[in-house]
Amino acid sequence: MCKKDIQLILFSAILLVVSFPKIDQSFLAWVALIPLLYAVEGKGVYRSFLWGWLCGFVFYIGLIYWIVVVTTTYGKLPYPLGILVMLLLVSYLSLYFGLTLATSRFIEEKTAFKVPTTLPFIWVTMEYLRTFLFTGFPWENLGYSQYHSLLLIQCADITGVYGISFLIVYINSTLYLLLRGIPDKKIPYKEIILALFIVIVVALYGRM
Repeated sequence: MCKKDIQLILFSAILLVVSFPKIDQSFLAWVALIPLLYAVEGKGVYRSFLWGWLCGFVFYIGLIYWIVVVTTTYGKLPYPLGILVMLLLVSYLSLYFGLTLATSRFIEEKTAFKVPTTLPFIWVTMEYLRTFLFTGFPWENLGYSQYHSLLLIQCADITGVYGISFLIVYINSTLYLLLRGIPDKKIPYKEIILALFIVIVVALYGRM
């Protein structure tokens, strides 16, 4: 296990956590996945799954720690058992993070599509599945971090929260491609132009 990869994964998870209430620094969501993308760069399907799962594990612990309070206060479970229930739920939810990264890597290995290209689509698909599968867990979708960005979230009347999540992941992916391309002067102009176009359209719709 590479120390640098672990640091990048933890950095992504922390940025994601602080994007949500109560810390509520929602602007960080737009760059939070970049360290994770660096960590999984060049990794195989299994390692991408593992790194994604670990990022999700730290992320969900940071957000749904309150499960312990609920299960012990209202469910009358012993405190250690309440912690165990929370950790089991976190482990399950983290699978969606891992599957997102692993699926993106698998597609990259089988096709010409790179992880940043497929990631937004797979991310929102996994969020949708998590919302309804096995009774569902509809909390903590990435788009919810932008609840107070009124200009951007108006398009949710068309796309739901998944459209906001898609936009966040797409911007993260585009910025990652930009950072990776700068040293070799390989600027992803098409991706940047498309990202700017989408943001402008969403903002104009929100303004109207």
